[in-house]
Amino acid sequence: DNVCRAAFRVMDKDQDGKLSLSDIRSGALLGRIAMEEYQQILDEVDTDGDGYIDIDEFKSMLKSKDGWAKCFNLNASTLFPGA
Repeated sequence: DNVCRAAFRVMDKDQDGKLSLSDIRSGALLGRIAMEEYQQILDEVDTDGDGYIDIDEFKSMLKSKDGWAKCFNLNASTLFPGA
């Protein structure tokens, strides 16, 4: 739980307790991806439909079976170009 909260705080640039599309885009954790993929991330993880990812949605995503890859539909080449 502490690791999830720490990762959330890193991405929550304005520290308002929710991740916006802007917060997600500015997070270096995701590497370089297209704007449409950022919107897909928000749409898939935002289960209450409020347009933001709250801490509970973020923790659910991280703790899911496939974690980041499943929720974001990413592969290793997207996360680690040239690898």
